[in-house]
Amino acid sequence: MKIIIAYVPVLHSGYLEFFERHKDAGALYLFSSDLIGMFEFLKKDLRALPPILMKKIIDAIELPFMAHLADLKLIQMVVKESNALLIVMPDEDICRELAEKHLNGVEVIFDKVFLRYDKSRSLANTPINYDRKVKWSGLVGELMNLAVKESERSPDWWRQVGGVLSRGNQVLIYGCNTHMPSPYNAYVFGDPRSNFKKGIQIELSTANHVESRLIGEAARRGIPTHDANLFLTTFPCPPCSRLVAAAGIANLYYAEGYSMIEGEEVLRRAGVKIIFVENKNPNS
Repeated sequence: MKIIIAYVPVLHSGYLEFFERHKDAGALYLFSSDLIGMFEFLKKDLRALPPILMKKIIDAIELPFMAHLADLKLIQMVVKESNALLIVMPDEDICRELAEKHLNGVEVIFDKVFLRYDKSRSLANTPINYDRKVKWSGLVGELMNLAVKESERSPDWWRQVGGVLSRGNQVLIYGCNTHMPSPYNAYVFGDPRSNFKKGIQIELSTANHVESRLIGEAARRGIPTHDANLFLTTFPCPPCSRLVAAAGIANLYYAEGYSMIEGEEVLRRAGVKIIFVENKNPNS
């Protein structure tokens, strides 16, 4: 017997495709309010409909299996009473935790469907599908060398990032990531980032990323950023990706890094060309 167990806060095409892919299931067990309550952070999901209403909606679309509201006790009872049970769950943090703690000894398949930004997806380091790759030579090499040189001036002890804003062969502005209100703020008061693991709560920082510095400085000086080029030693974080996209940057050159929370897609939709500069600085 095959059953589906899933947290379904809303109903969009991803969920419908997920249900269609497992239409041979005997039943769908939706997270009840009690089961949702086991995961405190789900209370922040403001788009979530009450489970009882979600069950009524799913019943109305006439799926090939029955939908049930399930608390932990019901799920454990179903598992206990079935001799041959296959459970399918979306590959999400809450489903994996539920299976690890309460479904030992039962075959569980985690479907890698994208339904929502769970914690694991929010922290995922996604390889960048760049538009093209260029050599670290010529004008590109010169500007990347300048970006690297600037990164070495960064007072940030976790990550040093340098950047150059240019138009054609003209350098407009260059700089590195720093801290505010003082570049040495972290050395005096400590760095708030030290309280979190890599990628978590990235906005809680006194750091001023180089993308923000360059675009802000361009605005202060009255330098247009539309159709300019941006050279970075490290691919931008999600907030900086949105800033780069809004600034109208034409080409983003980077030497290393990864994309988080659709940072790459934000750039693409804004028409920013993403260019990977291969080979490290030969002078480093």
